[in-house]
Amino acid sequence: MKKASNMVAALLTVLALMVCIVILPAAFGRKVLVVVSGSMQPVLPVGSLVYVCPVSPEDLSPGEICTWRDTAKGILVTHRVLRVDAAERLLWTKGDANQNADEPVCFSDVVGRVENSLPAVGWLILLLRTPLGVLLLCAVAIVSVRFWDGRRQTTEQMVKS
Repeated sequence: MKKASNMVAALLTVLALMVCIVILPAAFGRKVLVVVSGSMQPVLPVGSLVYVCPVSPEDLSPGEICTWRDTAKGILVTHRVLRVDAAERLLWTKGDANQNADEPVCFSDVVGRVENSLPAVGWLILLLRTPLGVLLLCAVAIVSVRFWDGRRQTTEQMVKS
């Protein structure tokens, strides 16, 4: 019975971490995204989790990182702002690792400014979106509980001796 409660506690801890990392920021209006290409390396490595805050495109400045919708490809792109032209309602961006700048981005396609990132955490989020990932999480919880339970029993035996 104690092993089962330890396993439940381990799973609840992981779920609480997921809530803090993903759901809570989203509840405060942040878009939580996973970096899936190397265009912004080394600043945003593949697998990073990024938090995007909604912002008026006029408030973006060169050097900041923003996310925008590439309507032609149907994807979100996160690149560094090179120039903002409020009169034409366009901005120019470029991935740090890319040779060339992107096509001009319409203000209406801007999602927001990247305000923070967590390297490698995105891999876990992507994994947990799959049945295999959930199965692996359960397996890790079982192994962890057995490991810690075995260590505790060994410690208790040493103390009694």
